[in-house]
Amino acid sequence: MQDLSKNKALELLPLVVDGEADPDNRRAFLEYIDSDRDVKQKYESQLRIKKLIQKRCKKARAPDRLKANIQKFIEEQETETLYSGTSEEIKKEMSSGSSFKSEPERFPSEIHSYSNRKKTIYRIAAAAVALIVLTLFTMELLRQLSPGLDPNEIIEDFAYTQFSESEGRLAMAGFQPGSIMEAQDLLFEEFNYDLLMPAIKGAELTQVMYSDFTPDYETPVLEYYQAEANEYIYIFAFNIDSLENTQKLARDPDAVEKCRSFDDYHIKDINGHHVVSWKWEDNWYVAVSNHNGNDLAAIIEPLDQSLYIDD
Repeated sequence: MQDLSKNKALELLPLVVDGEADPDNRRAFLEYIDSDRDVKQKYESQLRIKKLIQKRCKKARAPDRLKANIQKFIEEQETETLYSGTSEEIKKEMSSGSSFKSEPERFPSEIHSYSNRKKTIYRIAAAAVALIVLTLFTMELLRQLSPGLDPNEIIEDFAYTQFSESEGRLAMAGFQPGSIMEAQDLLFEEFNYDLLMPAIKGAELTQVMYSDFTPDYETPVLEYYQAEANEYIYIFAFNIDSLENTQKLARDPDAVEKCRSFDDYHIKDINGHHVVSWKWEDNWYVAVSNHNGNDLAAIIEPLDQSLYIDD
């Protein structure tokens, strides 16, 4: 298997995402990103964007105005290229209104050259059309994915995407705490988060993991296991000040508007799945699972620390 440089890996990245890389290159790329966190994050980000596009953007008929502009562009390019490359004799024939097609034996090389140029014209035109369509598509995609004029990543959407892509079981680096209080202490040491720990009825905290929302922003993810239902519940925890300082991430505006008091919570429906958000003190929480949002909110409560303090 070939050894890749970073530049080569970046060249292969879009091919791997689109499923166009050959098997050897794909294996080499996936092996490379195990040791290059930056390229791996770019790869995972493009995968998320591709899936969002597939879920949110439906095919639509191009407007007649766009078709007319494309046709006009093709005709102008064909005429310009034809006149710039034909001999003076053919130009005179064309301008006089006569057709050189009636005497093909007079200009065999010119006719062959014209045919090749015509093919080139259509290739250039096709590329231009693709560029125009891609530009319009990108503008529409940005409009759909960005709430209002806010270009930030909505953390509720991101949390749902990670959960749905993992089929309900996140796999991230982290540790298994000996107790929920130990987890709280480690989070304070690691992130300087004075986190009010959630307790979930009928579930136990099994892991504390870390999720990279952007290359310069990492946040804890609490994994709970509900044995009776054989379900995992994940809670992403954010310090609100650090979240706002990133200028790249944003809370769902509807959730921010609704969650004003300690007991408020917001449910966001994404493709039939519920994402629950709430605010406790200076921290923001986002919970994802296979549960109904209201049912999940009903079993989450702040940890009663007095139960874990020895007399």
